[in-house]
Amino acid sequence: MGRKIETQIDRSKDKGNEKGDVVMLAQHARTSLGAVSFLGQAPTYAYYANIVNQSYEKSHLLHNHVQELPISKDSNFRYLFDNNLLAEIYEEGSKLTANIYLMFEHLALHVGITIFRSGDKRLFEGYEGKLLKDKLKDLFKSLDLEDLERSEGYGVLFADIMRARHAINHPKSTNIYAVDSDRWDEVPIAWFVSGKHLNACEKSISLYNKLHDAWTQYMKAHEIPGEIIIDGPIVFDGYSAPKNRKDILNSEYGKLQT
Repeated sequence: MGRKIETQIDRSKDKGNEKGDVVMLAQHARTSLGAVSFLGQAPTYAYYANIVNQSYEKSHLLHNHVQELPISKDSNFRYLFDNNLLAEIYEEGSKLTANIYLMFEHLALHVGITIFRSGDKRLFEGYEGKLLKDKLKDLFKSLDLEDLERSEGYGVLFADIMRARHAINHPKSTNIYAVDSDRWDEVPIAWFVSGKHLNACEKSISLYNKLHDAWTQYMKAHEIPGEIIIDGPIVFDGYSAPKNRKDILNSEYGKLQT
């Protein structure tokens, strides 16, 4: 449990607010140099979407390198002997696969909060406890997007992408190397080298964009005036005074052996 951050009201600093002023929900954290306050309920889905965009672009470039490998006259194979290239393909493919799933998890939470929590907290609690595939079904129904349940993006998200994600999170001898030549695509690193993951992710990214757009339209259509009562400005009353950092220490303890 984090060390408690105490706050108190300082009414002498209250300058008042005008109608339409933006109110930020604050999240607090305590560092070794004092407390930090920042945006509460941050758009974490957007953070994952940025990672997905970056990994998708890098994965495309890496796959171009694979396709540019020369074809052996003896076997008609392309041989990938550059282990650095192979490592990059796996790293970016893993980031893309893992984060595209997390992107949907976080978007589903934020959309669910918008649609369900304000109307019925018990309904939201039931929603929050469901698996991602069932959360998306609920959202599709609420946003008149039920056709998306039969879309390719939904299908590959809970088939190919989820299978690769599971294999990465739970590595076994059978999913890091395939003896059976017809099961090579069950090995994530082989799936990434093939470039098939790019096609699967394109379809799921399209699904994400459609859900995100529908949610944005829903919020605009359901805007209502609201009133927030604030007791007064909040100031920190911590256990110790905040400190300024005087130097930057470079630690070797945080580096892993590779």
